[in-house]
Amino acid sequence: MVMTAKLQREERKLRKIESGLFQLLVHEDPVASVNAGLAQGGNHVPIGTRDAEIRRINLLKKQRGLLDAVRPSLLPKSRAIDHEALCRFLRRRLFELEEVRLWESSPNVSAVVGASLSQLLLRNYAPLVNRLRSINDRLQQLPKFVQQSMTRLVSPVKIHVETELESLTYLPGFFHRLNDIAREHLPESAFHTLHQACEKLQNALEIYANWLIIDIIPNSRSDYALGSRKYTRLLELMDVREPPAAILRRSSAELQRLRAKLRALARKFKRNATIEEARETIRGQHPAHLDDILKFSREALLKAKQFVVRSNFATLPPEEDLYVVETPHHLRHLTPFTTYLSPAKFEPKRYGYLCVTPGNSENNKLKEHNNGALTSAAVMDGYPGRHLHWLCALSHASASRLLAAAPEAEFAWALYCEERVREYGFEETAPFHFINTLHQARRALLSILDVKLHTGAIEVKEAADLLSRETGMDMLSADSEIRFILLNPGLHTAALRGRESIKALKRQMRQAMKGKFNERFFHDALLSAGFLTGNTLRKELAWRTAEALKRAQ
Repeated sequence: MVMTAKLQREERKLRKIESGLFQLLVHEDPVASVNAGLAQGGNHVPIGTRDAEIRRINLLKKQRGLLDAVRPSLLPKSRAIDHEALCRFLRRRLFELEEVRLWESSPNVSAVVGASLSQLLLRNYAPLVNRLRSINDRLQQLPKFVQQSMTRLVSPVKIHVETELESLTYLPGFFHRLNDIAREHLPESAFHTLHQACEKLQNALEIYANWLIIDIIPNSRSDYALGSRKYTRLLELMDVREPPAAILRRSSAELQRLRAKLRALARKFKRNATIEEARETIRGQHPAHLDDILKFSREALLKAKQFVVRSNFATLPPEEDLYVVETPHHLRHLTPFTTYLSPAKFEPKRYGYLCVTPGNSENNKLKEHNNGALTSAAVMDGYPGRHLHWLCALSHASASRLLAAAPEAEFAWALYCEERVREYGFEETAPFHFINTLHQARRALLSILDVKLHTGAIEVKEAADLLSRETGMDMLSADSEIRFILLNPGLHTAALRGRESIKALKRQMRQAMKGKFNERFFHDALLSAGFLTGNTLRKELAWRTAEALKRAQ
């Protein structure tokens, strides 16, 4: 009875912390609230000032203090892991906010405006007319947010400001499309109100862009690197406990191994063919138009989904789907190929979105949407990759697992799937095998560039040139990849190490379960655990293994 009372007390404390964090990180964030399926709960826009950001940081520190007072030893195993995941999340989040401080060096108005509006338009959580009204509510508030956000940019980095200026040029295309949709579906008076709100917001964005050009760019610093100390500490918080030099050696060796494999695969296309010749042959095998690309992607997703079921790779949850759509305008210059938007936890049906960035004749991007690349995206972003991971993770009852989701865990699973489906015999064609290997080589190179960029060992242009030369992608796409690395330090490196960690955990489970080991059980256990990393994931899988062995007795 005494232990039960203690457990209940600790559980109440943890639930109160979860509630406070959920309010702070989800309800008060217009993008996160839509992504979670809470768009109907309010159409507010957060306060964008520097003071408001400092207030949020202090609130997170307060929650961390409360979390430290919880005694996980008194909680059930699953809840103790929730507690550990939240502790790790807050340590990392506060390090990013207080030490990395991208929020005061990298302007993000375009991202907030684009995501907070486009997600409402994209996600089919309510009738379109209702969603357009919600969009109008946000349009009315966003000019104030734009103005407030100017107070945050106290240590601007030139390349981040340039990225923001480029991002702003993509928003008018979205507003034009939004007006067309509103004109067709809203009464005249409601459309007129929304149209005026769009114009006011665009005027505010124009003032903001001029301010960046005239006042900020001339006073921006060129130093974008985190530096070895901060970068190493960030990686530690992402469960990568190797110094940058060791990571470079490991990734370079992986790249050399994959290059040798690519040379052998190239000769299967044509005797004495080079990697470059084979790559160009495959890149020439692509759908002719965007509509054909979208159609091919849908067919590839269906094939990948059927493979998951047929091969017994993992359990597929019911009531789900994955739609193929064009990439929202504000994301196109940072995601030149494909990207993925996850289902919402609090919507009755779990719908995800595979976003395909349209190509154009100027940068020949249709070649990047070749058949092999689209099939690879169906695996990594769809089944059994990121979409399946999100479907299973969202079924977990704990709010902590959603709050503490580590992005590198999501990408690590996708990289694991990219490699494992080939071993299962999926799509045994020479083009897919070559593209699959080429993409693995690109991941290794991106990890190398991640380390070098954030430790100041390479310049942006040199990094983009190297990426373009090694992978064959056009310079615009290579530049986009480099800018993504700068805005997401450590992600590529942590994801690559996470893939190896997954394989190590599978070996440990196989050894513990011996003849009772089943790979589908391992996959299901990992997927349903959420986006955990490192020792936290190891503990989760250990208790799930113990429970499975107990049931088997």
